[in-house]
Order: sequence, then C-alpha cells, then structure tokens
Amino acid sequence: RGGRTDRFLMRVADFLEGIPLAVVVVFLLSVLQAYRGELAELGLGRIHVFFVAVGALFWLPTARIARAEALRLRSAPFVEAAQTSGMRGSQLLWRHYLPHLLPSGLVMLGLTLPRVVLMEAFLSFLGLGVEAPKVSWGLLAADGLAAMNPLVDSAWLLGVPAALLATTLLSLNVLADAARDQLAARN
Repeated sequence: RGGRTDRFLMRVADFLEGIPLAVVVVFLLSVLQAYRGELAELGLGRIHVFFVAVGALFWLPTARIARAEALRLRSAPFVEAAQTSGMRGSQLLWRHYLPHLLPSGLVMLGLTLPRVVLMEAFLSFLGLGVEAPKVSWGLLAADGLAAMNPLVDSAWLLGVPAALLATTLLSLNVLADAARDQLAARN
C-alpha cells in the first residue's frame, strides 16, 4: 500500500541495517548470562538468543527485495486489470501479489540460509553459539583446534568440520542459484 507504514518500516530497516549482528548477539548473550537461571526456567538458552538475533537482523534484505517486487507488481498490467475489475485488498494480495512474491522470497531464503549457517558456525567456534552437548560445525572445529598437537597428526580434527561446513555452504549457494535460474526461466 505504501504510505506512512511503508516509510516507517523502511526507516526501521535502515536503522537495524547499521547494527552489526555479532555485536547484537554478544550483547544478548551477556544479558542471557545475567539471567541464565530465569531463562532456563522458561526453557530458553543460547540457541534461542541466537535465533532471536538472526530473526531480528536477517529479515532486512528479504524485506527490501519484497518491497521492491511489490512496488514493481503494483504497476503491472494484470494487477491494474484486477483492480479495474473491482478486486481489492486481501483478494488482490492472495491472488496476485503473494504468488508473484513467493519465488523471490524462496530465492532470498536460499541466499540467506548459508549466511545464517556461517554466522552460527562462527559464533560456536568462538564459544558464543551452541553449547557442548549439542553439535555444530563451528563447535566441532573449535574442539579440533583445541585438540591439535604438534606431536600428533590431528589436523583432520579441524579439517573435516571445516571442509564439511564449506561443502554445506557451497551446496546451499548452488541450490539457491539453481532455484533463481529456474524461476528466472519461468518468468
């Protein structure tokens, strides 16, 4: 629809875009440390804080793409024809906007997911992410680095998790590129 709400949300997105994710996560984890007992009673832990931080900041590029696509669709001939025929509000949203926004959203999901996986692995490697009973590529790499010894050939303890993380990220990027190409070919 545009208007004040659109401008307000884009300014909020501009503000949040200027905040580094690592700073937010470290801040939230320090708060979590202070209230660890109370949050544990609610069933909340480090991984939940990570997901809140990721959810708060990783939606920004997707929101910008969705807004640009919606503005492009607003002047598309089939939307104007539907408006002329009397279609309004939620009907227009469900029949025309969302089906045309879904491919872009799926591609953005495919491009965002590797960034989230890498951020989680990075924070777990630093000791700020997943905690010990749970497993993460970053946690495995940190354990491998801690176990490395110049007297024993143990480089595989670091190399295997790092290689598997790189393979996972490459696979997700290839999948996102293939989805983008497939959707571009359809349009």
